[in-house]
Amino acid sequence: DIKDIIYEDQFFMIINKPAGINTNQSPFSDIDCLSYGVQKYYDNKKINYKVNVINRLDKPTSGLLFFAKSKEIEIFLHKFFNERNIRKLYLAITEKFNLNKNEFLIRDTLTWKDKEKEAISYIKFLKEKDDKFYFIVYPMTGRTHQIRKHFKEYLKPIIGDALYGNYNSKDRLELLCIYYKFIHPVNKKIIEVRHIPDEYKCE
Repeated sequence: DIKDIIYEDQFFMIINKPAGINTNQSPFSDIDCLSYGVQKYYDNKKINYKVNVINRLDKPTSGLLFFAKSKEIEIFLHKFFNERNIRKLYLAITEKFNLNKNEFLIRDTLTWKDKEKEAISYIKFLKEKDDKFYFIVYPMTGRTHQIRKHFKEYLKPIIGDALYGNYNSKDRLELLCIYYKFIHPVNKKIIEVRHIPDEYKCE
């Protein structure tokens, strides 16, 4: 079932995906994923569209995901992401460490499935809270595991990252997609959507 619809109009939805849930079907299950819940929601609302994932988040990552309501909007949204016309921000949390500056522009090359591609991340220190460091991350490219790899290589592994840090797979990954800014594909208005769960707010 869908619990957190953060934005919805007649053309698409933006949903907050919980940590530990797949975005799409996996080799192990066709129903244990967010897209299955969205399809049920569409079916109940008589929306005649077969869900196709627009953007993905790693299973342990939580945060905002787009779901189109028609093939036409799906194509628009795919184009937005492919051409980087959507600004997205993440919140990442690490344990305290020796931080020598507050802003980082990381540019390197990441390899995935034997292909090397440029990866660029802008990272800004936000605040210290409860002996943890909070960072805002603007991924200027969208490589697989880009943010997690950049934190491991240049800062400190994100809390709960069992793949790139010294954590258990049962730990919660403290990485959230919290913000989008884009031009609406139909009415052309500037849309900003943000969502930070209360437990992560650090004002």
